[in-house]
Amino acid sequence: MPNNVKGAGTGPTIKQLAQTLGMAHSTVSRALNDHPAISDATKERIRRAAAEFGYVPNTAARMLRTSQSGIVGLVVPDIVNPFFSRVAKSISSLAMEHRWQVVLSDTAGDPERERLAVESLLRTRAEGVIISVTEDPLPETIEMLGRLRVVQFLRSHPSIRAPVVKIGDFEAVATATAHLQSLGHTNIGFIGSPASLSTGFERRSGFLSRFPSRPPEEDLVVCGPVTPEFGTEAFLRMISRDDPPTAIVLGSASYSQGVAVAANRARIQIPEDLSIVGFGDTYLNEVLLGGLTTMVLPLQEIADTCVETLRLSFAQSERAAEAGDGLAIIQSLPARLLLRSTTRKLDV
Repeated sequence: MPNNVKGAGTGPTIKQLAQTLGMAHSTVSRALNDHPAISDATKERIRRAAAEFGYVPNTAARMLRTSQSGIVGLVVPDIVNPFFSRVAKSISSLAMEHRWQVVLSDTAGDPERERLAVESLLRTRAEGVIISVTEDPLPETIEMLGRLRVVQFLRSHPSIRAPVVKIGDFEAVATATAHLQSLGHTNIGFIGSPASLSTGFERRSGFLSRFPSRPPEEDLVVCGPVTPEFGTEAFLRMISRDDPPTAIVLGSASYSQGVAVAANRARIQIPEDLSIVGFGDTYLNEVLLGGLTTMVLPLQEIADTCVETLRLSFAQSERAAEAGDGLAIIQSLPARLLLRSTTRKLDV
């Protein structure tokens, strides 16, 4: 390694790296910032040299020069929820490929915590945010999000003008319900999230769409907090009816464990006494209740689409961004039914 590449106890500067490579300072700088005017071969040569000589970008200087921080926020309502934790991991991995630094915030579904998270991102000069909004975002939060490049995922809010990457919630729950109906079930319950959430509304609507002539009785459609504890409570409430359901559709992965606990507590045999279709898949679902039949969500595709949508937003001209051109798009990704062992044909 040439002695002039490193300074005393520090990594090389771009100027030193350029001198070593025999290139212009501007060429090296553009290559390291992935400028389209630099060929891929040249970028690769310069990146290899930078890695070999221990070059580390000066993020603070970059922010002062370009107002670009490389910081991207990822705001979720519940990192313990297996959907959000797995998507967050995938988004973080993909962000590294773009040299973005991801700042993760868990709002716990609290609008005030959400406001503080977004405010913190603005203070750190974040370039954008991928967010799954709370049930009722504060007006201040909505205003601050208007100053960032935003991608909404899973959940969305009509006051936030930004792209949405979502699951086909309506279709997914309709498919789950149709599967149970094909097995002869007519007395079917649904446990879902509040209709005030975009996801809760769509999933509940998908369930009800399968009963066009005679909707289920009100106590068979139970909506509440997205927690295992609510899953337990709702399940026990349903099976205590005089005419308990023969099958139940779950509207969130968070309910699966709670329902398994409740079934064990009530000594309900699955699927002999009751058929269940879950929503979302985790490693635990392979053994939960003997193997949970569920709607599998396209987690990696969701992460890929969120990151690519944000990247395209960065690539837009400032004029297009200010005008809001092409930003309010909705991308809906389909779920698929995975048959395991928690559903069976109804005995007649």
